[in-house]
Formats: sequence, structure tokens, C-alpha cells
Amino acid sequence: MPGLAPAAGDVQAHFAQELGFAGTAEFDGAKLHWRHLLDSRGEAPPDRNLVAWQDRLLIESGHFCWDGHEVPFVEEWGFLGREGVNEVGEEGHVRVEAAGFANEAQRTEAGFKAVKYLYSAEGWTPIGQVTARGQ
Repeated sequence: MPGLAPAAGDVQAHFAQELGFAGTAEFDGAKLHWRHLLDSRGEAPPDRNLVAWQDRLLIESGHFCWDGHEVPFVEEWGFLGREGVNEVGEEGHVRVEAAGFANEAQRTEAGFKAVKYLYSAEGWTPIGQVTARGQ
């Protein structure tokens, strides 16, 4: 619907873009460092930020550069549990299933593709997708 998305020049537009990545994370006691092995942007910017627990949420806080300004952000990461977790990883392809959802990221001949799935009695149904060309 018109009017629901931020204008292209607004800082909120940075977060309204579709983005997908897969990789590993390292924690050094205060900062979480995401290593993007697959990313819809091609080469990912550095992704290392402060984290702290707040109840059952892991709060990640940092900043990014937008239009010459440092803009702060906060992300909340919830834990889905380990029960029923199924993971597969191979060169250029990652799939993780947990709590009735699956996320799959892969390199393709055209570039990059990430798909989010929801599980029901009928099986896995795609509910979102991010693609990018020219990886």
C-alpha cells in the first residue's frame, strides 16, 4: 500500500530493504562478530557489535554509516530452542530448521537466494524470499 514504506531518502529505508545472509558467529565476551559467508549484498560490511542479555533476549547494539552520519541501531535476538534443530551446510548452501521455521541461503548461477519457510501439516511452505544478482 502506498505510504507504508519509508521514503528512499529516510534512514528507515536502510532497514526496509530485503537482506539475507548466512555464516558463523564468534563471541568474545562483549561483542558478537558475524562472519557473512553468503550475503545478498555480495561483500558484506563489517558486522561486529556489542551484545548483552536482557531477560531471554540477546540485545545487539551498534551503528552504521548513512549519508555521512553515524546512525545507532538495536536488534533483539530471541532463542528458539535446540529441540528439533536441523542444520545442513556445504559450500555455497546453508539450511537451518528450528521451531517450525527454516531459513535457506545459497549461491546461485544468477547470484544469491535466501528463502524462509513455515512448517505445517502439508510440509514446508515458502513465506519469504530475497534474491540478488551478480555475486
